[in-house]
Amino acid sequence: MRYDRDMTPCPHLFHGTNSHEATQEVHRKWGYTKRHGVAWRSTSKKTFLLEIDKDRKRRESMPAPDLRINGQRLKTLDINDACRYIGYWGTGNGHMSATREVVREKARVARDLIKSHPLTPEFSAELFTQKGIGSFWFSAALIEWSQSELEGLQKIWVQAYKYAWHVPWSSANPLYTFLTAEGGHECPLPSGVLTQALLQHVDQCMRHEDVVKQHMLAQFPCILTEWYCNSFTDLIDEMELWDWNVANKDFWSRLAKSLHSQKVSITWAEKMDQKLA
Repeated sequence: MRYDRDMTPCPHLFHGTNSHEATQEVHRKWGYTKRHGVAWRSTSKKTFLLEIDKDRKRRESMPAPDLRINGQRLKTLDINDACRYIGYWGTGNGHMSATREVVREKARVARDLIKSHPLTPEFSAELFTQKGIGSFWFSAALIEWSQSELEGLQKIWVQAYKYAWHVPWSSANPLYTFLTAEGGHECPLPSGVLTQALLQHVDQCMRHEDVVKQHMLAQFPCILTEWYCNSFTDLIDEMELWDWNVANKDFWSRLAKSLHSQKVSITWAEKMDQKLA
């Protein structure tokens, strides 16, 4: 299953009520819909039931609800099957490894695309950036990547840069990872792109006085308490003592670790500390 952008949540199915109400709800919403001015009629072949429940024993002990469209029973999507929702690939039990694999595969395809290319190295590297890095940028802020996974992704990216400059894979990596001031090409790397994506995400979430900003700020004091820190500035300094896999457990810790690792300073850290004081 590729997309599930349009969903009908039916939480009451798992609380003892019969599925007749849910069947009517699904039918009312998807039996006959209108998209882009064109009428579409849903069928059981294109509609699936996804049970979202991390309790494996409970899932196995309870039969799948009998949901039907036009008399045909809907197929139940396995809890471990990945589906795509607003650009992210994941399973019903919250595993997002499929998103990481999609990012890696797109990077491999983009890498192989510029192999033996007739373009200039700079243009070829830019082509890879557009084709192979965009999917990582899109999902990086919300998808957890372990240190080994980031290193594996970086390996693919560096291989692409070597293709761009027509050098063998056995050549040294620093030429592509070092800054321009240090004699390198300063090519984008996963750690740097991740930091930019995290900063962009927090900027978008904190821009307006709405429920998204409230949710972000509500998490923040709990994170400081867990790390025994008094401010976001303290949290950034604290990250010097921890490796990535330990700090990668939540958004704010991940952001603080990324800022410390990339030696990026932000202007709003003290303002946030004052606001929460």
